[in-house]
Amino acid sequence: MPNILSRYATPFTTGLFLISLISGIALFFHLGTAAFREMHEWLSMVLILPFVLHLWKN
Repeated sequence: MPNILSRYATPFTTGLFLISLISGIALFFHLGTAAFREMHEWLSMVLILPFVLHLWKN
């Protein structure tokens, strides 16, 4: 794995997971708007790539 991917795979996975976690909890308690829901869905999709890189690294 290239050094740059190795260096950033886990931090990106962790950061995007935390954002997804917080927005998911807010949506569960009906605190989000339609734009907030859309952001949660897109960032969760973006989380797939760093997740795969993290698995590859480890």
